[in-house]
Amino acid sequence: MSDSRSATANEGTASPRRELLSHERSIDDEGVVSESTSWQLSDEEADRLERLQTRFAEVRPLVERRTDDPIGAVWSELERFTGTDAVSRALQNRSGGRKPNAWQVMKVRQAIRLASAYFASYRNADPLIAPPQLYYGAMHLAEAVAFLTLRRALPQSHGTYAPTTNGSLRDATIVFEGFGTQQALSGALGGDQLGAHGSAAATISVFELLRSLPDMHQTMEELTGEGTRAFPVFRVSDPDPKLERAATIGARLTGGEAIGPRVHVALPISDLLTSDAVEDELAIYPALMDRHAVSDGNGNLCWRARGAREDDFRTLTLSTPYGFFFERRLSNGAYLPEMSIILALLHFVSTLSRYRALEWMRLLDDRSDDFSIIRDLLAISEKKMANLALNELTQRVYDFQHT
Repeated sequence: MSDSRSATANEGTASPRRELLSHERSIDDEGVVSESTSWQLSDEEADRLERLQTRFAEVRPLVERRTDDPIGAVWSELERFTGTDAVSRALQNRSGGRKPNAWQVMKVRQAIRLASAYFASYRNADPLIAPPQLYYGAMHLAEAVAFLTLRRALPQSHGTYAPTTNGSLRDATIVFEGFGTQQALSGALGGDQLGAHGSAAATISVFELLRSLPDMHQTMEELTGEGTRAFPVFRVSDPDPKLERAATIGARLTGGEAIGPRVHVALPISDLLTSDAVEDELAIYPALMDRHAVSDGNGNLCWRARGAREDDFRTLTLSTPYGFFFERRLSNGAYLPEMSIILALLHFVSTLSRYRALEWMRLLDDRSDDFSIIRDLLAISEKKMANLALNELTQRVYDFQHT
């Protein structure tokens, strides 16, 4: 697998996702705005949505742990999946009770063991050679997750490569091409398989991918003036009675039913145009929310989530030190899950340190803003990739808090 290619790829674009059939908007005497939109999904989008809805059909249990070593605690849990019984149970749960084959069990166990060895090596490696250790550890975690649904061998391909740049992260890009670990992981998580199955290669800015990770929000905002692209969200703990009434109206307009209490979720709309624009941007909106939105009159768009529990909200959003976020589609219309974005960025940094050693050494010596961004990305990725893999293996959402 060569990482040293330089090529110009066509800008990848996703096919049209849906066609607008109708839109209704009403304002009652109290000023409550209700909106209802009807769409005809494309075949590709319908397939992708079905995968997402299967993944989010049941809200995963939230497991909170307090520890003085969050990374060690994650790996302590992951080590269970080097054993046959734990992996067999995980595969059986994923397949609706179907008995897994021995080859699949062996591939998941092998991937976790290799990931553990690479992560341990990364923690003791010199910064000059550390990024490839972290990337290969992350790649094996990705393989473990992919083999939860994939019943055949993965091709010996990363699925991404990084063309040469002028040395600036702002101008760097990543090309998604072919079917490799990246595409297998994204598909297993309900995302788009960019550049796979005969589709055009997709070229995406490194900065766009960095800004798609909410955990990078503070770093990117301080050093570049551009924070995360993800949508900030918050739970409305005591919603205005108007919202309850509007929710009932919205359910009637959409042919749904207003049943029982729900968690109200709000997005600030200062930089957004319409609720339709938000729906179109939110990667997993239909799988998370009832299909209507209302304005609370305070500059927020509000939805009722499908569940009533606080845990539902916490497990269906991206939880970061800077608040909660919803994943957002990339500018080309594609959806890449958080784990896939981290994998692509780690491959980029690995390529930089391994094949462009002088550029990497200069970055380490200069301690520039680009160095600070990469340093924070590596620190976040070390914990996040293992945590996300654990979530998929257990079908739970683990939250390890530092004591």
